Amino acid sequence: MAFVFKFINYARTNTKRISSKQNKDDMQGMVLLTDNDIEISKRYLFKKATLEVKRFLKVSQYEKISIEKDGILLYSGRILPTDTINTIGEISSVVKDLSSDTFCVPLVYKHSPLAYGLINEIHWYSKAAMHSGVETVWRFVLKEAFIIQGRDLVKKIKLHCERCRYLRKKVLDVQMGPISRHCMTIAPAFYATQADICGPFKAYSSHHKRTTIKIWLIVYCCISTSTTNIKVMDDYSAQSFIQS
Repeated sequence: MAFVFKFINYARTNTKRISSKQNKDDMQGMVLLTDNDIEISKRYLFKKATLEVKRFLKVSQYEKISIEKDGILLYSGRILPTDTINTIGEISSVVKDLSSDTFCVPLVYKHSPLAYGLINEIHWYSKAAMHSGVETVWRFVLKEAFIIQGRDLVKKIKLHCERCRYLRKKVLDVQMGPISRHCMTIAPAFYATQADICGPFKAYSSHHKRTTIKIWLIVYCCISTSTTNIKVMDDYSAQSFIQS
């Protein structure tokens, strides 16, 4: 689409005004696309996607999760789907590399050709996400657009992908235990914590320097950020555990 708009722009422009370098590149069959050319084509496609959303969905299905700007419906619902990843507090304050508009992307209908093309492009050609799991592909899709019921579409494309079926044959047959929902929660450190006691270890008494006593270490590990904190227990009692 960027090539189409570039051709239209060239057709409207006086050929005498084209620089010699551009003319030389065109004669060699090289048409260079700029970021502005890509952005113009994206705006055109997302405007078409907005028309599809308004045509095939009820207003009540998209008005509460989107805002319209320059003819494009932008997703303005929760930052991430709550059925997969939870957020404690403001996500931009917890994850410092995100801003409040990181996930403010255009809204696309599930059955739109643009939705199929976008997921297929990431699934096959993204260096970081090609033939990966459903959640990985879906996470990269969310960087470009929010597709209504898009996760189901990702599953459908992966199900019919011959390459993915070949890769699935190489995975282990033994299924590991399910991941806790706390592990998928974006939260500050130690919001959800695991604790374990190790020991005993020998240490010197604070009252008698030559006397050795037994101590235990209790290790606290944040299951979201893997941050670790270790406390000392004077003995193996519940009181020492609570105090630590």
